[in-house]
Amino acid sequence: MKNFSRIRAAAWPVLLLSLTGCGNSGSDKAVAVKAAPPPALELGARDVARAQNGSVQPGIALTGQIDALQRTTLQSEVAAAVDKVLVREGEPVKAGQLLVVLSAKDLDARLKQAEAGLASARAQSVLAESVRERNELLRQQQYLSDLDQKRGIAEAQAAAENVKAQAALLTMARKALDDSRILSPMNGVVSRRRVEPGQSVGVNAPLLDIVDLRELELKATIPADRVALLQAGQGVSFHVSGYPQEFQGTVTRINPVAESGSRAISFYARVPNPGQVLRAGLFVQGRLLTSAAVAGTVIPVAALRMPPGQPVFVLVVSGPELEKRPVTVLARDDGQEQAVVSGVKAGEQVVTVMLGPQALDLPVRITE
Repeated sequence: MKNFSRIRAAAWPVLLLSLTGCGNSGSDKAVAVKAAPPPALELGARDVARAQNGSVQPGIALTGQIDALQRTTLQSEVAAAVDKVLVREGEPVKAGQLLVVLSAKDLDARLKQAEAGLASARAQSVLAESVRERNELLRQQQYLSDLDQKRGIAEAQAAAENVKAQAALLTMARKALDDSRILSPMNGVVSRRRVEPGQSVGVNAPLLDIVDLRELELKATIPADRVALLQAGQGVSFHVSGYPQEFQGTVTRINPVAESGSRAISFYARVPNPGQVLRAGLFVQGRLLTSAAVAGTVIPVAALRMPPGQPVFVLVVSGPELEKRPVTVLARDDGQEQAVVSGVKAGEQVVTVMLGPQALDLPVRITE
């Protein structure tokens, strides 16, 4: 159970002393009244913190998610049945590795049809060109009209263009056949297997997801009132649940548009991942490092009192009373909840819990 501040008003009863009559004296005794002492403000050991010498690297607390910088979803470029899926989730793959094989029966038949169509078009083109040459000789000898000669030229040109069209169809048929063998475009790890052998897939149907974990990217947000402190090239440090070590990154991109609801600004940081220790999709908590470390008197951020439009102050335990002490914040790290201030000396105790203004008028006592 948390140890909260407690204001205990010692209840001192008013003692009225009256003496009963003794004998027949009949004299009245004076009434003695004991004045009640002021109530005491009792603070627990967790309600105060001792200022100490140290250093703080200013930062802004952040939460976000890490994802693979390079990732892809392999899709089918042809409609066919799945013959083989050669990998499963978690298996590493290399660029150019065969991953999925689609049925090629229909594709092979289309390829042969395209090859036959090209051969036929070439034969027709040869015939049309021969007719054009013959008509040109007949025209020179005045045995052919000008119209017939032009008709022969047009037919020869049409036959030549038909050859080009059939050649394009053959290229497409060959590509479709090649597309029945799905190769990995990158080095990485299979993160999701979306199809199984025997399934029929259409054009653009997703087959496999592949991620490259060698380098990750952190996406995080900061409040709009802190965006002036955000710049490309800044450092980011963060922790991931389940990992004992701290990870580092560098800000590379900043979104130019604030989010519609919260008005927060999102940014992206590049995170090296040697040994591929981290995994994509993990939730992180950390801080954005805004400047170099500052040395001085360090106190918890919770001790700072920042009323709107008024100077920042802290409540210092000064003997049996509390002292309202104005301070200047030299550096602040929201991520580690520490601040470097001037106006407080190392060794002094500051209050870290919220108290009302009436607390300054009460004696204070700190309990263990």
